[in-house]
Amino acid sequence: MRHLSKNILLLGILLAATAMPGQADNDCIAYGCDTGKGLNTQFGTGRTETYDVAMMLADKAIKGTTIRAFRIPLKQTDNLSGLKVWISKKLTLQTVDGKNVNTPDILSQTAPIAKDTVDVVLDTPYTIDSDTLYVGFSFNVDKVDDNSKRPLTLTTEMHDGGFWIHTSQTYRKWMDYSAKGSTVMQVMLAGLPQAAASATSTERPYSLTNEQTPVTLTLCNHGYTGIQSFDYTYETGTLTGQGHQDLDEPVAAVYNASKEVSLLLPAQAAKGVYPVKITISQINGTDNADPEKDITTEADIYNQLPKHRAVLEEYTGTWCGNCPRGFVGMEVMKRLYPDDFVGISYHNNDPMEIMTASQFPSDTQKGLPDSWLDRTYETDAYYGPDRQGFGIDKTWMSVCNLLAKADIDVKGQLANNNTQVDMEANVTFPLNAHDIHYRVEFVLLADSLHGDTAKWQQTNYFANRYAGGPETFPEPEFAKFYDGDDYVNGLYYNDVAIATTRLEGKDVSLPTTLTADEPFTAKASFNLGLIRNTNGYPLVQDVRQLHAVALLVDENGQVVNAAKAAVAYDPNITSIHTPSTDTRQHRQAEIFDLSGRHITQIQPGVNLVKTAEGKVLKIFKK
Repeated sequence: MRHLSKNILLLGILLAATAMPGQADNDCIAYGCDTGKGLNTQFGTGRTETYDVAMMLADKAIKGTTIRAFRIPLKQTDNLSGLKVWISKKLTLQTVDGKNVNTPDILSQTAPIAKDTVDVVLDTPYTIDSDTLYVGFSFNVDKVDDNSKRPLTLTTEMHDGGFWIHTSQTYRKWMDYSAKGSTVMQVMLAGLPQAAASATSTERPYSLTNEQTPVTLTLCNHGYTGIQSFDYTYETGTLTGQGHQDLDEPVAAVYNASKEVSLLLPAQAAKGVYPVKITISQINGTDNADPEKDITTEADIYNQLPKHRAVLEEYTGTWCGNCPRGFVGMEVMKRLYPDDFVGISYHNNDPMEIMTASQFPSDTQKGLPDSWLDRTYETDAYYGPDRQGFGIDKTWMSVCNLLAKADIDVKGQLANNNTQVDMEANVTFPLNAHDIHYRVEFVLLADSLHGDTAKWQQTNYFANRYAGGPETFPEPEFAKFYDGDDYVNGLYYNDVAIATTRLEGKDVSLPTTLTADEPFTAKASFNLGLIRNTNGYPLVQDVRQLHAVALLVDENGQVVNAAKAAVAYDPNITSIHTPSTDTRQHRQAEIFDLSGRHITQIQPGVNLVKTAEGKVLKIFKK
């Protein structure tokens, strides 16, 4: 009868963990690192040994609650034995018969092993009375098979102290392996409210005048009935009201399980910044007991939203065999979005290099090709984030759809007998701006850069015999590469950054306060005769092929908005002054071993020597 009554109690506790309204007849909630937001993985040593696994509890909100039960998922249990659950204020090992043995200081209880999930009700519930506590379980692997070699289930949700491990052979000390994931073990807690949910918002709401303002909130469950519905009240400016929502998918009765919800606040008739307060007043028809049920923020109401043009900055080089896809991605984007696409190519270790990789505005330590949107989102200039064909257009558009803080435009003009480019940008905030920290960076781009030396050849890993041709890369801009050879000659490189005020330390800072709808004008000039690559050769080949770019950059170095315009010139001028086009770099012979590794001198055996003219010779040295 004792085992039967324990099972009945267990059933009630587990019902509470996933209860729907009216079903929870006790006050237990599941607590652990697995809130359903991560993926599950398996972990193990592949050895027959004893495992001790722990999770640290350091949430002050659960101090004073009572641990009634454990829930332990195990992949398979055929070759496992000796399961125990335990609670300890410290992780302690004692030497027994020459082995380090886990020694909990509060309680330890044996438990029968069942397949998939083991639920253990404590004989003596424990009330948490300290700021830090460890809960854990131990078991033996008696025989190694496909399941028992990795018997632990982890979640990719990361939590401090979420996974501690000690084993009798492999991990002979307690090790904090929280960087690998968190244990999916849960404890059932009693003593938390029936209905409780905190509310947070990370996005500042905005809208147009005379339109409702959408607000996105995250509800985080702290009550033992979960969340099936909620009621709320709001204040926005002088407007007040209330609302009710039923969730399409309930939030389970798991502590910190969460869900995003959207609300609509009433329209405002005039532009401005409006204070907003939202209170989650009830959960499932019961007063919300969470102390963090209020959100206070501000809503920006505009007459017209700034147009966001995200900038795609590509990092490339003619030596880089995978970089043709960035070349193509940039060309396709200009074809698809000729009016709004802003693209910049930074070259490395070729005739178009104007800065070292350490001077790039974004981190390229992963190697080339690389690209960033708004210096915030790392991506690929052809694929986007997924290697599923051309996709950068969707990624770029998703960033363009984010609200920009201000409008920006730019114009460029040749001056001083076409030896200088003057640029001017206007930055306009649609609302009064206070305590702002922005700067304008000007970038001068050149199109149709080309040359006939070996350094201008584009190394190409997309020749048809390697990459699959038009079936894999259907864009017409790719034809020159899949129809080409290992090196493609005669390319004209576009959107190449040849000068920037950032590199010269001449970015223009904005005032910290600006009045709505009053443009701030920033100016810069570039002397074309001084624009050279890192080897000292001039880079301007045709003054009719120049573009001006203005970037609005915040204090964190992120681009807030961008604009691009062709540099204007007088079409009546019949003789366009063009500085020297000799942009060749001095090229020495390069030496490689048979594996293609670059070496500094000829070694014994067969060497591949690439001459300054691009010919490859085989040289044998005894």
